[in-house]
Amino acid sequence: MDLARKVGECSVDNLFAGVFPRSDTAGITLRATKAGLIKRGAILAYSEDDGSYAPLTEENKANASVILCDDVDVQEGDVAGGVKTAAYVSGNFNRNAVDHGTASALDHVITNSLRLNGIKLTDMAE
Repeated sequence: MDLARKVGECSVDNLFAGVFPRSDTAGITLRATKAGLIKRGAILAYSEDDGSYAPLTEENKANASVILCDDVDVQEGDVAGGVKTAAYVSGNFNRNAVDHGTASALDHVITNSLRLNGIKLTDMAE
């Protein structure tokens, strides 16, 4: 048994803004609109059609609900099938460090949707 192997790493960043509400994670299926790297801190919207999550756009911003835990490199084949990954489902995050995708701005629709899902955004210096 290899109980001491490295499974990942996390460098210090300014994604978190505080300890309340407590941050919590869950496994999700990420469906991307195109292949490429989706960065840690990306706000994801929930799709009731298939229960998956996708990067935020102007069209799905009312469904903003989680924040991506780690960078995910979406390959061409993963676009339709999705990628299993982890996301923060609650916590206090720096509004200047999250990525609101192609949504025009981090407006009250997005912040209210996140708040209703247990995610608080706080203004902090970058």
